[in-house]
Amino acid sequence: MTDTKKCKVLQAEVAQLQQRLAELEQDKHQYEKREQRLRLMAETIEEVFWMSTPGIK
Repeated sequence: MTDTKKCKVLQAEVAQLQQRLAELEQDKHQYEKREQRLRLMAETIEEVFWMSTPGIK
């Protein structure tokens, strides 16, 4: 493989990694927003509540 071809392959891989990083950053932001809402609810609710996942005991 020529240096030019190797360079193009590496550039494509870097672009894919950058895209994946952007997706992960967006996922992290969404997770943080959900966590903030849950935390606010847990801190302000005056009732007892449980959280569970169906099918998990």
